Amino acid sequence: MMQVNFLKKLAGSLSPMLRRIDPKRAGYMLPNRRVAQRADCYARLPATMPDMIQHIVTLTNISPDGAQFNTPVPVETGDLVSIKFPIIGRTDAFVIWVAGLQVGVQFDLSIRPQDYLPVLKAIGATPQDQ
Repeated sequence: MMQVNFLKKLAGSLSPMLRRIDPKRAGYMLPNRRVAQRADCYARLPATMPDMIQHIVTLTNISPDGAQFNTPVPVETGDLVSIKFPIIGRTDAFVIWVAGLQVGVQFDLSIRPQDYLPVLKAIGATPQDQ
């Protein structure tokens, strides 16, 4: 019970952006802590941005729960983007942080375990040892 109260108090003190993240889906235990390892990569992929125009983004890392990429157009926290991956096709993602044109997103649905390694291979990423 004490842990539940602590988590409620912690959630209340976080910024509104972080409160919208569903910790059960996002893979975050606390802000800036991930359950899943990231894999560094350099892949140029098509993505439909909030302006509903398809742009090419440069993916710089990925995990089953989200990704980081550079975008040619500005986006805002909370925006929905749709990234087209090899193997799994289009994946919707919500912008959870922005630093200039560098963006962090949380996938609406995590990449399934049986699809994750094939996606990494297709985009030229190397999984990190856990």
